[in-house]
Amino acid sequence: MESRSLSGQGAGPSTSYGTASADGTGPSSSPTLPTSRYASNEPSTAMVPSSRSSLPPISTSGPSAFPKPYSTALLNAADVRSPLLKRTSPQTYGSVPSSPVIPSTAVAKNKVWNDKKGEKSAWDYIHMDVRRQSRDRLSRFLDQSDVGSIVDIVEAVSAVAFACIYVTYTYLPDDAHLVYLWHAELLLASFFLIDFAFRGIALSTEPLDDMLSFTGFVNLGTIFPVLPVSFFMANYNFWTSGTFWRFVYPLRFLKVYVEVRRVINRFHNDMTPLTLFAVNAYLQIFCLLFCSGGVIQIAETTYGDMDTYNGEWTFFHSCFNSLLLFVAMNYPTADNTLTKCFVMFLIVLLIIVVPYQLSIFFEIYGSYSSYEYAVLTPSKRMKHIVLCGDLTPNRIEQFFNEIFHEDHDLVDTRVAVMSDEDPSSDLVAMLLDPFVAKRTTFLKGSILHDYDAARASCATASAIFVLTRKVGQEDVNLSDHRTFMRAMAAHRVAKDVPIYAQLHLSSNKHLFHDIEQNNVLCFSEVIHSILAQNCLCPGFSTFIYNLTTTAGCETELDDTWESRYLHGASHELYSVQLPPPHVIEGLTFAEVSAWVYSRCNGVILFAIHVLSADGHGTIVLNPGSTYWCRGNEIGFVIAKDRKTADNVTSMAKETTPKQPGVSSHSMLKADSLHDLAIIADVPKKKGTSSATTPGGGGPQALRKKRNSRMLMWSAKESKPAGQIHKRTLKECVVFDMTKLKLSSSPIVVCLLAPTFPDHMEYFVVPLRSPVIKEHHPIVFLTHKLPTRESYEPLSCYSDLYFVETTKICLESLKRGGVEIARRIVLMCGGGEFAETSSAELLADASSIATHKSITSLLGPARAPSVITELVNRYTKLCP
Repeated sequence: MESRSLSGQGAGPSTSYGTASADGTGPSSSPTLPTSRYASNEPSTAMVPSSRSSLPPISTSGPSAFPKPYSTALLNAADVRSPLLKRTSPQTYGSVPSSPVIPSTAVAKNKVWNDKKGEKSAWDYIHMDVRRQSRDRLSRFLDQSDVGSIVDIVEAVSAVAFACIYVTYTYLPDDAHLVYLWHAELLLASFFLIDFAFRGIALSTEPLDDMLSFTGFVNLGTIFPVLPVSFFMANYNFWTSGTFWRFVYPLRFLKVYVEVRRVINRFHNDMTPLTLFAVNAYLQIFCLLFCSGGVIQIAETTYGDMDTYNGEWTFFHSCFNSLLLFVAMNYPTADNTLTKCFVMFLIVLLIIVVPYQLSIFFEIYGSYSSYEYAVLTPSKRMKHIVLCGDLTPNRIEQFFNEIFHEDHDLVDTRVAVMSDEDPSSDLVAMLLDPFVAKRTTFLKGSILHDYDAARASCATASAIFVLTRKVGQEDVNLSDHRTFMRAMAAHRVAKDVPIYAQLHLSSNKHLFHDIEQNNVLCFSEVIHSILAQNCLCPGFSTFIYNLTTTAGCETELDDTWESRYLHGASHELYSVQLPPPHVIEGLTFAEVSAWVYSRCNGVILFAIHVLSADGHGTIVLNPGSTYWCRGNEIGFVIAKDRKTADNVTSMAKETTPKQPGVSSHSMLKADSLHDLAIIADVPKKKGTSSATTPGGGGPQALRKKRNSRMLMWSAKESKPAGQIHKRTLKECVVFDMTKLKLSSSPIVVCLLAPTFPDHMEYFVVPLRSPVIKEHHPIVFLTHKLPTRESYEPLSCYSDLYFVETTKICLESLKRGGVEIARRIVLMCGGGEFAETSSAELLADASSIATHKSITSLLGPARAPSVITELVNRYTKLCP
């Protein structure tokens, strides 16, 4: 097999790959292309990159050299294309693409097109390709690495030492000749020259422009008077010559300014922009004053009758006068004309420089926010939590009120608030409070940014809270997706930190399955379920609200309902650790709960965290006599404050529950004491920790399971009693509920939102639970009928009706059946629509107005049957 090199003998000047000529014209070109060129064994020419060596030879006689269509077909001028457009052989994949042989006519034609691309300047011929390719890499390395920082610091220190040598010259007598000062100047100037030649010229993309710039002028003005000019001076310096060349020495302060500013700018990540600019501005002004002082001194001592050595006009004296000129525009009388001219120039310069710097300073100050650079430093003595998400001033204030309330006794906890916006004026006033200022850090930033997450120390946080809020009239899915993105970012930077997130729709809960240690609260599930339970048990939502919020009401307990309500509202939920096994092991949950209530000032133990065999835990509400406590479990109690709740754990050191005495709490009834006495007289089997009832007649009778009424929050396993065959939405839509003959009074739900809410099945399922004796019809008074996806979970329930209306008014309320309703539920429509703090306070306006309209229609006697959902905790329904 014969092969030939791509760089044949007949090739013209080497060119890069290009498109061959289509017409075949040009110098030394034939009008047509030869046929069967690829099959010929004659040497041919090819185009080779100008700066590369010849490509390895390829075979042209075998069938695999080029694709079959090109090996036998006749090529004309129009078929000559770029080799990148041709199909390459599978054997050449991953290597340099094979190029078809282009005839000399095309090479000649392409030469004109590629001449400009192949042109090289004199600078390129000197430094060749190695400099062009590695110059930028080396420059970036010096600009970003620690090596470049060390070089800049050394050069800044050298510039200061270089200026100090000049100041030393000013205090020496005229006949003093210190050779070691010249040696130091030579050493420093050599270092400056090497750095300027390497970084300022060799690594520069525009060497000539850099040499003619301000930095280049300063370097040349400080280096050349020493190296090499000083070798030709009598005393190796210009200072002892007494000529006008002395004026080159004050340029050394400009060298100090250039080098020190470069070092300061390298630490821009450690300073705020305002601080960085202020430091640079002070450096510029001080270097300008020192330079001016040096010029004034040289002008007065060289061309006047002043003497430097005798103390009449020292360098310090001249710098002090230049400072007076800068501050008060006052300068002592000088007879030297040169000095007067320079003073006038300095005054004009200061008039220009100072206002310019001040304008930049105030511009930066106007756009600067101190919260953008705030950092929370972790402490070993205090833990911290991170609050982020869609925050508003009211939500942040409520979070602070809960976390810092004295009932919780969280004295060792700090809060880092990450918000996309600056705090409002009210929030700034709160942050200035000494108590809050020591325990909070407000950071402007996003947890999606790793730098901001590091500022908040998310990796070492005890917990991360991600709040959600609907902005404007956007889809709630967008809000949930933002929350999910923030939760994912939090999990990425803090994998072992618990994440507590809020979601609007429970259908988006599956997004958090891959995130471990997460706790997701879904508004649609919780709010709708609580409102449904409120229809069955009036006041249930108020009870849950009082348990989950801190009121701190201080009132004396008496027989009035107001005092009892405030007394109950002052209690909250807490988790505590139960006493150790040697104290409560073998006792049922009911016995421990009664003992805790009697010994801990009314603390109610109502739930316990039970660990299963596989290590997973679950929370059991009031297991009664069916669960025997093991000790050291986590229990959930209702207590007045944290200190009272912690008494449950410390009870083991004071007494044991074997002989429960008389309760110290006034609200414990006599029947409870009687039951406790009966339980105390019954012998107990110690060491029993299983969930089954131990043997024995007496204990078996006393520990009989109590079948308490429980409301079902969801019914997925068994078919509720209210389910029938699926009905279409058209069958459920009615115009006037009063014209229907209903077997029982309905539950009317007034939807104030402009669209039908999602996941209304969480409201319907508790009302269709099999344990409920009577199922009341449910009527939805809505502005817009539900979509197919929203209606699908509701289609299997009976007695569901939809009344469509354009607006909520008395006429539509009557059509909805509020006059014959058993319960009326008002679901707020603008709860999360508020975009500003003031608008958030007015989010409940529609709910309150509708509530007043219904109560005026029904009268005060039926007002308790109206259940209103409120968003703002400060909103009060006036009677």
